[in-house]
Amino acid sequence: MDKDNFRLDRDRINSDFSRPDDTKRVNDPRKRPARPEPRRMNTGGHGPTPQNRPRRPVPPQGRQQRPLPPYPPERQAQPQLRQPPPPRKRVKRSVPRQEQIPPEQLYPYMQPEPEPEYIPPKPKKHRLARLLIRIAVICIVIIFLNVLFFYYSGELWFNEPRKRDYPVRGAVVTEKLGKVDWEKFAGQSMSFVYIRATRGTSETDLQYKDNRRGANSTDLLCGYYHEFDFRLDGKKQAEHYIRQVEGLDGKLVPMVKVTRYGLYRVYHKDAQETRKQLSAFLDRIYEEYGCDCIIQCDKDCYERYVKGELEDQYYVWLISHFTEPDKEDAEWALWEYNPRGRSSAYRNKSKYYCMSVCRKGVTLSRFRKDFLIQNGSDE
Repeated sequence: MDKDNFRLDRDRINSDFSRPDDTKRVNDPRKRPARPEPRRMNTGGHGPTPQNRPRRPVPPQGRQQRPLPPYPPERQAQPQLRQPPPPRKRVKRSVPRQEQIPPEQLYPYMQPEPEPEYIPPKPKKHRLARLLIRIAVICIVIIFLNVLFFYYSGELWFNEPRKRDYPVRGAVVTEKLGKVDWEKFAGQSMSFVYIRATRGTSETDLQYKDNRRGANSTDLLCGYYHEFDFRLDGKKQAEHYIRQVEGLDGKLVPMVKVTRYGLYRVYHKDAQETRKQLSAFLDRIYEEYGCDCIIQCDKDCYERYVKGELEDQYYVWLISHFTEPDKEDAEWALWEYNPRGRSSAYRNKSKYYCMSVCRKGVTLSRFRKDFLIQNGSDE
């Protein structure tokens, strides 16, 4: 075949089977032309057309088909009804029961967590209520401090016996007051005064002689007392008191003060030994002056050293600064009710003296009869 003719035939065939330009797709469907009918090739009557399709062969009419032989009787299918399957027996599976394991045998991560404790919420207080509570607390503290201040300054007393019930009153004076103006001191509604003379076996009050001389120049009933020392012999203490005081004609009966001091505020001296030495002191004073002493003590010393043996023979001067002593607990004759008496009649204004009264209902004449040593005068 010639190459040029082949190229021409190829171009012709391609042009015949190519799509015309008017059938190309465009983006706008409104401008798209209608698609022409596809061209059919002329096959010359050999293509798969209905007119040229070959027909099926038809068997001849006079030939009959041979019938199939019947099934033998034994092989004929009998109609069988479908029987339902037998019911299955339900077998109960036995599941082993789990045992309860105590918590202490579990592993730590398997132990149950403890339930949190329920804490009820605190009620909210109102601001005004909190403010009132704070003000009340501050007021109570201020009142308490004022009470302490006035008590230690001698302006406030917890006990104040009425004058008509306790007409006989007196004071106890020591060297702590310094020089005393006895004319001024005696004009403070007092009936008697006790002046400290000695302590132990060698100590003497520094203001004893001046106080004795000044008190004798007034109308006060005077007496002199001794501070008992637990460490020393009682008879020797009485000898020291007798040497310093000497005569007591026309004076009040002697008084011995038995109170704890220093280490003895914590450590208690043996009661039997203390009572023995105290009895020796009292016996020697009775020997010298022919009168019984007055024992001044607080409730603790009264219960420990005086009660039981000495209370029936000697007068008791009981110390009680906050309440009136009960007669059922102690049979007392005099009562020290205030340890912070204060006046302008002595030099040391910061010091105090003790105030005491005779028992309720006792008059001054009865007091003289019971406690004054008669038939004599002081030097």
